[in-house]
Amino acid sequence: MKTLREALKDYLALRRGLGAKLHAEGVRLPKFISLLEERKSPCITIRLALDWAQQISGRYPIKRLTMVRGFAKYVAGFDARTEVPPLKLLSGKFARSRPYIYSDKEIQHLLRAAWRYGRDKPRGTYYCLLGLLGGSGLRIGEVIRLQTQDVDLKNEILAIRDTKFGKSRLVPIHPTTVRGTAKILEAA
Repeated sequence: MKTLREALKDYLALRRGLGAKLHAEGVRLPKFISLLEERKSPCITIRLALDWAQQISGRYPIKRLTMVRGFAKYVAGFDARTEVPPLKLLSGKFARSRPYIYSDKEIQHLLRAAWRYGRDKPRGTYYCLLGLLGGSGLRIGEVIRLQTQDVDLKNEILAIRDTKFGKSRLVPIHPTTVRGTAKILEAA
């Protein structure tokens, strides 16, 4: 029978082979295995998963427990002693806060303040960043990773590459966003 450390290595290799990045899991799950070894537990238990997940406050316990749940499901396929933490074990304790939706007036105020920001190099970078976020629905990481060749102002389209799930897509942009982006690119 595999050790849990060997099983983790196989689990990460399998999931990465299927396209998952698993950066956090590759760092955090070995620490969970260390806790199991320290407590001399030959298998994953709900109690130990919960203890490990709650070592950090805030929303992180849910994320950590979700990592353990995925790994535990994998291990349960060949070790019947494995306990898979229930899906909503911590969900009531650390609920995600409600998102704030900015009004048009607030967005205009943010854009004006960004345009006036003196330490913005090259000039208009924050203005463009906020404009793209507000006008396109992109994630912050997607906007930050944009390259010049990804911006097609003539056809009013952005090419978003290597997204959160490793896919690419084309995103139409509003003519006002095109004009603002063109203005920034000309100034750069």
